[in-house]
Formats: sequence, structure tokens, C-alpha cells
Amino acid sequence: WKHPVSETRTVGDYRQSLIENLFSSMLNLRLQELSQKPNPPFIYGYNFKYNMLRTKAAFIMATSTADNGMLTGYKALLTEAERVRRYGFTQSEFERTVQTMLRNSERSLAEKDKQDSDRLVWRYVSAFTRSNPVMSIEQNVALNRQLYAGISLEEVNNLSQTMMPDSNLVISVTAPEKENDALPKEQELLDLLAQVNAEDIAPYVDQFSDADLLSQKLTPGKIVKQKYYKKAGIRQWKLSNGVTVLLKPTAFKNDEILLKAFSPGGTSLYGLEDLFAAREAAGVIVEGGVGSFNSTTLQKKLAGKIVGVEPYIYSNEEGFTGSSSKADLETMLQLVYLYATQPRVDEDSYASWLSREQAYLQNRSLDPEANFSDSLDAFLYNHNPRVRNVRADDLLSFDRNRILQIYGDRFGDFTDFTFVLVGSFDEKQIKNLCLKYLANLPAQGRKEQPRDNGVRLLTGKQSMVMQKGMDPKSVVRLLISAPCEINSKTGLRLRNLSMLIDEKLRENIREARGGVYFVGSWASADKLPQPEFEINIYMQCAPDRVEELTDAVLATLDSLKAGQFSEKYVNVVKTTRQKSLETEMTENRWWLNSIYLQVWNGFPLNDLLADRTDVSRLTWKDLQQTAAEFLQHDKSLLKGILYPAPAPAQ
Repeated sequence: WKHPVSETRTVGDYRQSLIENLFSSMLNLRLQELSQKPNPPFIYGYNFKYNMLRTKAAFIMATSTADNGMLTGYKALLTEAERVRRYGFTQSEFERTVQTMLRNSERSLAEKDKQDSDRLVWRYVSAFTRSNPVMSIEQNVALNRQLYAGISLEEVNNLSQTMMPDSNLVISVTAPEKENDALPKEQELLDLLAQVNAEDIAPYVDQFSDADLLSQKLTPGKIVKQKYYKKAGIRQWKLSNGVTVLLKPTAFKNDEILLKAFSPGGTSLYGLEDLFAAREAAGVIVEGGVGSFNSTTLQKKLAGKIVGVEPYIYSNEEGFTGSSSKADLETMLQLVYLYATQPRVDEDSYASWLSREQAYLQNRSLDPEANFSDSLDAFLYNHNPRVRNVRADDLLSFDRNRILQIYGDRFGDFTDFTFVLVGSFDEKQIKNLCLKYLANLPAQGRKEQPRDNGVRLLTGKQSMVMQKGMDPKSVVRLLISAPCEINSKTGLRLRNLSMLIDEKLRENIREARGGVYFVGSWASADKLPQPEFEINIYMQCAPDRVEELTDAVLATLDSLKAGQFSEKYVNVVKTTRQKSLETEMTENRWWLNSIYLQVWNGFPLNDLLADRTDVSRLTWKDLQQTAAEFLQHDKSLLKGILYPAPAPAQ
């Protein structure tokens, strides 16, 4: 729906923007709930309002569907829009959304002295480009409290006729171009619009539960062993059930606590017949919910809280990621306990997940770059079946009960789990909560290691070329890999080398030659399934210049390996890394990931800050030795190239 641009210059304008935000948020939640039905009409649906031009805005409802479900998804959007136009939203929906909006506003006040610069910059950009007033966070929160208290449900519901009028409507359909594909005709779309407007549509019923998230009474466990790593400022507890807890209190954010839990094992412990089910098990559980709450009622239960937890199962590990505010720390640990002990996969949630996943995978198979990525992975690992991504037809063999069994196996014994918690927590409070929830996680003394299933990269020099898609661009990926000794310095050395490569590629390829849309590198080392390093170079460029530019990239690597770079580049790497570390070390996320990597790789926690010292001491000889050691493209180089498909004969 097309609209004139609305300015936000007065308190009345700002109040109107809050009403529109409430409207859009509640409608998005309705669409999300529709996507979780047993036979969902679309993969996902959403709405938003934005300024297209200086003088024109648009309120947009959009959806992504299976290739044979465009009309079904389109009708579902129209029906939900019409339902809101006729009946509006319910009081319970309204109250939950206001609660969430206010909670987010209050959190910004708690972090007022810890804001990222880019958030401040864009407020000033908006002030200069659109004459929007700039308020302090204190002013903004105070105004929100005042205005939300006076906004009524009736005002939000009245907005439906304004946001979604009978006129100024544009309907568009986009889809991959396929031979003999019948897209909906214009008249079909208009007829369906008229049909929905004439249909008998029932009011929305808000289903939610007032039950406690966790009603079970838990007896706290004990700390049986503890240690303090003074250099890193990390406290370690061993709990009575075997769980290890690592705590890093910080003041980088006033109201942020991050969690990561991990345990060795993952999908490596399952045969090919269970591999894909094991990969997808955690996602299925997230769709199912926990305890007495399905995913929809759980989201409603958590309204007004800043908290989230998700389980995962990767190739060599399983675990949880999570985050919360200080006030919602207990809820985060309750969710961990529930995902471990009371996961649920009912028939409806499983059917919904299966339908959306099949549609997503069918659509993904039509994406040229996704096809290239999948084919390249298969090529790089010599078509090992454990590397192949899941396809839509694989889902047909899935068994809901077996998925629940696999999930229960991965999260049925926490003896060898490590939990890392970083942020602005109160140490006494977090101790009591860890003893109550983490020390009560099930444990039978099991300790596992990932299984080596023989997944190996190809060796030597080999290439794969694919022709697919219509975009006039090519993708080139180069991979250098070899076995290596891995220690606490390996990661830093590879990151330094990657920065050196990027700087030289910027000069030699992007600036000196052009024709490149993107070129960059990344490097890593991993102990599993065997200690080895990888250096990847990714480039997007004009198809007719692939060979020329690839040769230029390799020539650049040759020069670096031979030490043909000056002290200037050492200073660039050193300065960039030092600035990066200065920023990273004031972020909770960096500490969380760094602690995880130290423990996972078996490196001492007290060495966690060694990067800062090592970077300051970096010399030309260090970089030259690193380049000479790891740039083994003369012996091992795997190359993948994507060209656009030949144009069809006219």
C-alpha cells in the first residue's frame, strides 16, 4: 500500500509512530503464528513500513512460499490483513506487545553509557536528512512511558483502515525463471483479492498459557571444585553432576549476559542413516517448544523479557547458545533446563517444520550460488556423504520419534558439558542459579569424544567448474590446506596472514586491475578430525576476466611467500589488529567465543590475552615465516569456479 511520507517532528508525530509500530509488531506475530501451523501457507510472512522515496512511503506485506504455493501464501496474507481490518487485535495481544516495547526501551536506558557509535551516528544523520528531532535516551524513555500509557487498543485497531486501504495497492510476484513455469496471472490475483474480501472470516483467538514456565521444585546441587584464572579474570566451578562452569564478569554492557554451553560428540557419533536427522534435531525441538509450551505459547510467555536460548548439534559438538538481561538470567537458565529435560515435538509442530523446511530446500535448490556452494563442498571433500547438505527429498525419510531419541541422547547426559557465562551478572545470584538449574541437569558419568569418520579434503591441485545462473558475474573460491601443528599461536598467525593477503589483494586486484566486485580471504585451523589449516580466498568478478584475475591472485600469493612485501604492510597488519583487539576485548561476545575456543582446543585460559602482546611484537620476519609456512598453493590448491550459464538459443 502506497502512502505519503510521514514526518516525526512533534510529540504527536512520535506518538503516531508508536501506534504504527504496535500495529506492525502485532501483525508480524500473527503471521509468524500462521507459519507454525501444521500445514503452513508459507515459509514465512512479514510486514513493515518504510520510506521508499522522499515523498513516498509504503506499507508492505510479503511472504516466501514453495514454488507451487504462491497463491496459497498470497491468500493467507490477504486473509490475515482482512481479519485485522474487520476485528482488529485483542486486548491480550496489545498488552503483551506494549510490555515488550517498553522493556526494550528500558534496556536502552540501562545501556545509555555503553552505546555503539553507529547508533548515535544514524540518529544524527536522520536529524540532518529528515529534520527528525534528536532526543537523549532519558527523554526517549520518559516519553515512551508517558505515551504508551495513553495509547488505547482502539487507536491501534483504527489504523488498519489507514495502513491497508482499498486503494493504492500494488501486488507483485517474483519467482525464479523456470521453463514452463506458470506464474499467477494478473486477473487471478485480483479475483483472489475480491474473493477474500467477500469471505466469512472468523475472529482471531489468542491462545496462551498462564502456567509457570517451570513448576518443578529443584534442590540445589553443590560446587565440588573451583579455580580462579587470575590473568584472564575467569572463575571455574565443577558442579556435583560433573558440569563445568566458567564465569567472566564484565562491565562492557550494563544489562547483557551471554551463554554458550558445549560438549564433544555431535553428529559424528551417528551413522549415515541418522546423519541428517541428527543435524536437524535441535531445530525441530526449537519449533516444538518446551514443557507445556509450544513455540507460539512460549513466545507469548516470554513477552516483556529479554531472553533467548537455542540448542544446537554440530558435526563434533552439541550445546546451547543464549543471552539475557540481568533481570531475566533465571529465565535463561530455566530454558536451558527445560530444553534439556522437557523438549517437545508434537505432531502439529513437526508437520509445520517439515512443510516449511521442504519448501525452503526446494527454493534453495534453485539458487545458483547455493548450488555452487553445495557442489563445491562435495567436490572439496571427495563426495563424502557426510558432507552433503540435506535435500528436500531427504526429509521424507525422517521419523519424528527418532529425532526426539537423538536429541535426548545428545542432551541426556551433561557430565562433560562446559557452560561459559559472560556479562554483567551478580556473582552471588549466578552462583545460586547455577546450583539450582545447571547442577540439576541429568548426568550419568558419560564422557565422549567426536568420532573420526574419515572426512578429508582433497589433496594436490584440483579444480571444479560450474555453469549456472543468469547474473553476469562469476564466483571463484581458492582453498589451500594441509596438516599442521596447532598451538595457541596458530590462530593469531593465520589471522595476521589473512590481513596481509587482504591488503595485497586490495592493491593488486581491486585497485590495479578492477573488474572485481569482491575479493577477500579468511584463514583458520582446527584439530578435528585431524590438525590442519585452511586459507580461503573468495572472489566475485566479471566472467571474461576469471582466468586473468585468478592468475593475479596466485601471483600475489607467490610474492608474499617469497617475502616480497615491505615493512609498511607489517605496520598495517599490526595497527589493524591492535585496533581490532582494542574493540573486541570490550565486547562480551569476544570473551565468550575466546573462552570457548581456548577450552575446546585445550589451550590454557591464562593465555587468552596473549594475542595483545604477540601483535605488538609482530615483525617482518614473523609475517614472512608465516607466509612461507602456510602458503602451500604450489602443492595444494583446490579451485572452484562458477560461470553464468550460456544464453539460450534465440
